[in-house]
Amino acid sequence: MRVKVQDAKMAGLPFVFSYLRFKVNFLFTSDVSKMAETLASEAHVAEWTDRLIKQHKVVVFSKSNCPYCRKAIEAFQSVKAKDMHVEEIEGSPYMDAIQDYMKQQTGARSVPRVFIGGQFLGGADDTIRAKADGTLVEKLRAAGAL
Repeated sequence: MRVKVQDAKMAGLPFVFSYLRFKVNFLFTSDVSKMAETLASEAHVAEWTDRLIKQHKVVVFSKSNCPYCRKAIEAFQSVKAKDMHVEEIEGSPYMDAIQDYMKQQTGARSVPRVFIGGQFLGGADDTIRAKADGTLVEKLRAAGAL
């Protein structure tokens, strides 16, 4: 029996459609899974970050190779701040999510992001300015970090 080329093409259509349907379902399911995973990690990051800020009197979100971060940390060390937690975020699988959450909460993704007594102070310039004008010590005293 001879099969015409046209018949062979038609015979393969169900396979092609089945393959395409699988491919579309797979891609859609993968995207939904990734989206759900992203939403879960964002919720986890928000909860973890908020808990960290509540647990410590001073929290600095930092990157170890950032000179501005070092300046902010040195400002706290120079006034002998207590209960200071420095969270080095580079290398964390959640670094981007942490920085995105910082943008939502503080208006910027950059580091350092400095919190005293649960309140956002600012970045390095704000911390250094607060040290120079005496408000850093006031805020640390009010938070019980001196």
